Amino acid sequence: MATIGGITCTFVKPDFVRGPKQRLEVWQSPGLDGYGAQSLGLGDAEFRVTAVFYEVSADVEAWFRLLELLQGTIVSITDDWGLTYTGLLIVRVGEPLRRAAWGVDFDTRGELRIEGVKVA
Repeated sequence: MATIGGITCTFVKPDFVRGPKQRLEVWQSPGLDGYGAQSLGLGDAEFRVTAVFYEVSADVEAWFRLLELLQGTIVSITDDWGLTYTGLLIVRVGEPLRRAAWGVDFDTRGELRIEGVKVA
């Protein structure tokens, strides 16, 4: 079952989930040969997922609001394959997209793009 912070989704497609990696600051100084470098520690651990929910219109609207409330919180995300990602800080919940759902039992398809960073 695909979920984001305990909220059920029909599909959760991870665009990317990156683990922390070593960050460096590199610079050059006028009149000196070579480069300077400084280690800044682990970081640059971004993620982006697309969440999809098929349901009746009112339930899709409620689903949008629930996911928007997760912005600024640390959650776990389980994708379509059953892989679970933990320690994800949601930085941005994108604009909700609604479409008519054809050929399924429900009338509305809701979609949100969620972005953030892995903090733990």
